[in-house]
Amino acid sequence: IKIHVPPLEVQREIVRILDNFTELTTELTTELTTELAARKKQYEYYRDMLLNFDDTRGGISWVELGEVAKVTKLAGFEFTKYVTYSDSGNIIALRGLNVKDGHLVLNDLKYIDNSDLSMLSRSKLKIDDMLFTYVGTVGQVALIDENDKYYLAPNVALIRLNSKKFRPRYMMYYFLSGIFENNQINRLLQASSMKNIPMEKIRQFKLPQISLEKQDEIISILDRFNKLTNDLTEGLPAEIAARRAQYEYYRDKLLHFEEAKK
Repeated sequence: IKIHVPPLEVQREIVRILDNFTELTTELTTELTTELAARKKQYEYYRDMLLNFDDTRGGISWVELGEVAKVTKLAGFEFTKYVTYSDSGNIIALRGLNVKDGHLVLNDLKYIDNSDLSMLSRSKLKIDDMLFTYVGTVGQVALIDENDKYYLAPNVALIRLNSKKFRPRYMMYYFLSGIFENNQINRLLQASSMKNIPMEKIRQFKLPQISLEKQDEIISILDRFNKLTNDLTEGLPAEIAARRAQYEYYRDKLLHFEEAKK
């Protein structure tokens, strides 16, 4: 293997330039990561402030989830009896790992054969259905955004709200709030050695009912905050990758030595 050995002065200059690039890339990554954490914290603060309802605020009544929504699950034996998972297809069985932070995570999927669907009509999901994980990582939620594509898998609860009383997106934000997590989910989990919440307890969740107009107002504010945070989250890896590519480009240019012509 032939190695180009430039003069020491040239080597020192190359080292200096690449050290500077490395330092700048590291600083930028740290700054962007810090900015992202600050934005997320700011978003969570305003979300929880908007969704912190107490008795001093007028126009609020508290209802149990079971009074204003259909809350159900699919028993494990039903899947065992009727369903065979496959790694491809058109109908997706949504499991707990597909539900996270208000979004469907669709990068690890299992599918159901069309021939199984007649046995699973109860688990067919519709637009604006809310999913809630009640086993394992308890308290994750997501909304369904498409008809005739998703079915409920075991260990995930289906919450189908009365649309005359609650906007599903408002309820999703409330379920994601630190207030709901601390006052209802964590309280139930601490009272039990089991890391799950029974359907009976889920139906007893206390919900702040406000006018649909107020719900729409909260949704609009939180959607805007959410978009800002997500834009930064999506932009961060791209910005870091661009800086890394820039560093590698200049590194390779600096270390590319043409042989002197004889």
